Amino acid sequence: MKRIILLFAILGAFAFPTKAQNDDMPASGADCHLVGEMKRQYIHDSLQLTEKEAEKFWVKYNKMESAEMELHESFRKFLEDNNIKSVRGKVNFKELPADKAVAFLERKMKFKSDMQALENSFFSDMKNILPHEKIVRYYELEGNFKKEALKKFRNKDGQGEPLPMKKRR
Repeated sequence: MKRIILLFAILGAFAFPTKAQNDDMPASGADCHLVGEMKRQYIHDSLQLTEKEAEKFWVKYNKMESAEMELHESFRKFLEDNNIKSVRGKVNFKELPADKAVAFLERKMKFKSDMQALENSFFSDMKNILPHEKIVRYYELEGNFKKEALKKFRNKDGQGEPLPMKKRR
């Protein structure tokens, strides 16, 4: 009898429909802004910049973040204007005409090179602003933030909604 009750309890748990997204959740743009603020606070608390370093660093950091967001928005607009649909950043090339697929690939390559140029520029700026130890620490913190944020946003099963973050490469 206990087995039957247990079986019905397990089946009952899977019988109720679940909703993938909550209507009360903020839009993805708001999520990106929230994650950006969390990242800024994490870097601020962990990097321990002097007042002079912080003044120069945050100007360059904010400029880099703005330029990065513009690149992402430009790429997103390109996809919308050309009616190219992507699921989790992947495009189904079987659904695209060859000319659109090539245009997408060209734009994606340009996007990647622009992102790399932006990262190179930021790194060069950091070499003029921060001591080498703090530059290394910044990049460690950036990687650690991503790992910690992913852990924080996952549910008990190790599965969860993807963290709304910008893709860097």
